[in-house]
Amino acid sequence: MNTTITTIKERMSSEYAWRRLRQFNDIDRALSHLLKARDIPRSQHSNARKQLQQLAFSVQQAFEFAKVSENTGSTTRPLLTYYALTSLANAEILWKGSGDQSFDRRESRYNGHGLELIRADGILEYSARANANLSGLFGLWRQHSAHAPLCGKRTLNDHEVTTETHVPISLQTALKDVEPHLHPISLLECLSNIPALQDSMNKYGFTPKLARGYVEKQLRIDENQIPTKSQFLITIHPCAPETFNDVVSMFEFPPRYVDKVQTRGNYNSIAAAVDVTDPFYFRMPEGFYLDKRNTYFIGSGGHLNEFGYYYVGLYICGMISRYYPHVWIKELKKDSYVITLIDEFVDHALDRLPLLTAGVLTNEIFLYD
Repeated sequence: MNTTITTIKERMSSEYAWRRLRQFNDIDRALSHLLKARDIPRSQHSNARKQLQQLAFSVQQAFEFAKVSENTGSTTRPLLTYYALTSLANAEILWKGSGDQSFDRRESRYNGHGLELIRADGILEYSARANANLSGLFGLWRQHSAHAPLCGKRTLNDHEVTTETHVPISLQTALKDVEPHLHPISLLECLSNIPALQDSMNKYGFTPKLARGYVEKQLRIDENQIPTKSQFLITIHPCAPETFNDVVSMFEFPPRYVDKVQTRGNYNSIAAAVDVTDPFYFRMPEGFYLDKRNTYFIGSGGHLNEFGYYYVGLYICGMISRYYPHVWIKELKKDSYVITLIDEFVDHALDRLPLLTAGVLTNEIFLYD
């Protein structure tokens, strides 16, 4: 099934997402949708129904955790939001996985978090490391999760009429096809890879890991519907040199097509036009999205998607507040910017996580208008 793009208002987006997710409480409707998306033999329909009942339970559990989290303070919100996230991770696994990933058939090695907390001197330096064999819930989720396709504006000049739409312009990249990152990932790295936190990270003196830009595809066809021009326009806005270099290193073009790429820019920004009238393969970095106007390009951190960085970051925060409360209390007593930043991180998680999960279950990319 092709991925579609749905434009929504940012205000009340989580309420919209929960409404979309609650549609999966209608098991018959969800089963019909699943059977259209997957080639499931009739002999397995009863198992598919059971798995969708477990999915509906997971969505409801996530909703209840999230609502409690919204009404609590800094001492418990990260942990409750992490529990909401793990329930949504289960919903994604149950939707994409086989019957072997249902709660009652799941291998015992997938029990547990699948992440190990690594302590440090400061909260932002605390980190988490995935189990070497990618076991636990995190490992199982990573097997079934993927980057959203790159999307952008498509400008179609059909002889005399020009139309503009937002469309996917690449295929999904499954995380299992990306080299796993088995080194510890710090809380600071997680925050630096969240699109909604880019401005705050700058204000607190940290270098965001994402480069803001956009992709546009221009297509011109003649009166016989034959393409006469097909071109990608790629822009990366000014950003920290280390971020820029990291992201640009993810672009790859075959040497024999170098004359089809035209660029201009300076040491920390670029605009490129790539002529693909004669199709050829080239690689672009993965991207995260908030709205129609911006793509947040990922450099070497593309081993996780946006949900994945929330996953690791909330695990770190939740485990510190639960098992090392003296560390949390120390920051609370100082009324430090670290707690302020984590509070914002949790706020965005409560908005974004149901939206990202709804997108996976309905095969949509939600963009704020």
